[in-house]
Amino acid sequence: KSGLVARTDVSQYRLAVHLGLAFAILGYLLWLALNLVAPGRAAPGHPRGLALATLAIIFVTALAGGLVAGLNAGLDYNTWPSMDGGWLPDGVLALSPWWLNAFENAATVQFDHRMLAYATTICIAGLWWRCRDASPPTAMAATALAAMAVAQLGLGVATLLLVVPLPLAALHQAGAAMLFGLAIWVAQSLCGSK
Repeated sequence: KSGLVARTDVSQYRLAVHLGLAFAILGYLLWLALNLVAPGRAAPGHPRGLALATLAIIFVTALAGGLVAGLNAGLDYNTWPSMDGGWLPDGVLALSPWWLNAFENAATVQFDHRMLAYATTICIAGLWWRCRDASPPTAMAATALAAMAVAQLGLGVATLLLVVPLPLAALHQAGAAMLFGLAIWVAQSLCGSK
């Protein structure tokens, strides 16, 4: 009943689930393809746990982006780094029960997506730092992941400041898929072909 014809709005829940399934399928297929092309070797002493945690936080951040898109939350609080002059937006816990704010309150959803983006960037920076002395393919994958994280953060800020122009928003979503794919590459190269 919704789509790109007459009604373009989609439930934030449906959008996040659809996006999450798409990312899960992408990740599974990419992991399988990488196992065929370049079987990873379990690398003792390298940050396999951090790689998997980074992959998970990228996934959760993308899901939060789906909630932002579904609620049109990017149309509000179009300042950065603050949210209209404050670090915590007004009305962040306005809904009752409190837990609904994380899914249905545009201020909270955008705040959560921002904080997850910062945490994701920090995890990726730590992973890149820990992979500097890994095998050349793993180090290259980690460097590509770090570079994409900087680009994705820039795309997100630009999308917000320009009040979500559709081409930039689509590029930001594509950047999330690229970031997720690069994180799969790093994780697969560190974990082996499990």
